[in-house]
Amino acid sequence: FFLSFFLSFFLSFPLPLPASPHPRPASARPLLRPAAGRKRNSPTELGMSASGAGPDKAGDSASGAGGEGKTKPKIRVARCCCGELRVTCEGDPIRVSVCHCYECQRRTGSAFGAQARYSKEKVKIVGGRKTYTRTGDSKNGKIHFNFCQKCGSTVYYYFDEFKDKAMDFLKDMIVVTLGAFADKDFPKPTMSVYDARAHSWSKITEADCTHYD
Repeated sequence: FFLSFFLSFFLSFPLPLPASPHPRPASARPLLRPAAGRKRNSPTELGMSASGAGPDKAGDSASGAGGEGKTKPKIRVARCCCGELRVTCEGDPIRVSVCHCYECQRRTGSAFGAQARYSKEKVKIVGGRKTYTRTGDSKNGKIHFNFCQKCGSTVYYYFDEFKDKAMDFLKDMIVVTLGAFADKDFPKPTMSVYDARAHSWSKITEADCTHYD
């Protein structure tokens, strides 16, 4: 009786199993799961790029800062030699031209003047300047040349006081000196005026340039 009681009492306790010499691989182990009701964070929610390479950078969209399918107009900045007077222009110019008149030769100290015409609404002007005003060669209106008050560089000019009202549309324009952009890839001239006063070696020979004497 005592032997059977002893055996039944001893067998009622579970025996510890020996450790396996071959532990389960990591792939067979149970995965940690988010707590019930908690949303798993995506890589972008954690501040990572979709590739996991690092934090997303603002403005790195393929279409540029203008958004998908849109691109911002090109911004060009013209300035004087010392940088005091700056003209920021949005988009491409309405027209690029060269002028061979003697006044432009004197003003620039070169064989001709080169300039780009923009609508006033596309131009922002910053910096101190002084103005020199003269009457145009045609005696039809006034030209106001604006130059830096420190270094003297002419950066832009505009027209007004036209006797011929057909020219009033020029009042809405700002003309920026082409050299002030310091951009070798700036759009080329499509018009050349006062060709009769041009130096023999300085004439524009592009086929798509319109010429006036």
